[in-house]
Amino acid sequence: MLVNFNKERRVLWYNPYLSREMAEKCLAENTVWIDSSVPAPKEIEGMRPYLMLTEDMKLDYGYEPAPQPEYTEIQTIMQAISDLELLILEGGMGNV
Repeated sequence: MLVNFNKERRVLWYNPYLSREMAEKCLAENTVWIDSSVPAPKEIEGMRPYLMLTEDMKLDYGYEPAPQPEYTEIQTIMQAISDLELLILEGGMGNV
């Protein structure tokens, strides 16, 4: 498989379809041929996997915090209303 990576060894792209002979023309300092397939990432709550090339030229995953969604003002207001409605339904408001 032909693999391209950046200075941090993070994989930018890979091509599992090229033959080794065809890939020879594309090899460079940051583009290498490896004899392996892409492993499956682990599911880690709140983390996002990214593919990286290890020092011993194997593919592995690094993990970084998943970005938190940015809510619009309307979504924030609607969530607050929903939370308040739930509190009322659960009887948490006392005698209002």
